[in-house]
Amino acid sequence: MVTLGRDLGKALGTLVGGGLSGSGKNPLGSLLDGLGGGDQDRESDMLKSVLELVKGSGGLGGLLALFDRSGLAEKAQSWVSSGPNEEIEPNEVRGVFGDSAIGRIASQLGLGTGETSSLLAKILPEVVNQVTPKGETSGEQDDLISRGLSLLGGPGGF
Repeated sequence: MVTLGRDLGKALGTLVGGGLSGSGKNPLGSLLDGLGGGDQDRESDMLKSVLELVKGSGGLGGLLALFDRSGLAEKAQSWVSSGPNEEIEPNEVRGVFGDSAIGRIASQLGLGTGETSSLLAKILPEVVNQVTPKGETSGEQDDLISRGLSLLGGPGGF
């Protein structure tokens, strides 16, 4: 299995053109390392769940539309833009995706819904940021998400 905190974060960065500020550190990989506590399977499962959530929302465009309908378009657009990412609160994540989707992910990860919402609030902005490094939503992002899921051994969707 791919070591997510390091390898898939780098793979996503490479697939979208590399160049993550030249530091050699990938923000997504660092975030997953911290949240997964060094447990590579947990890191993999977290990222897979987020990628499946994005794909199941209709891809990046569908995800952005969900945030727009929930009154959170400005936050979601900040993740796409080349500026700083606005934070999202766990209750906002629940409002966008609903209790059913959060519960399904919580069950997959073996977590409570509150902890799952908190994880999604931390990981989702960085995933969107990583797949849109130039601040553009060209449609190539959905292919990148599918390739990420393929690397993780996932079917790609809920």
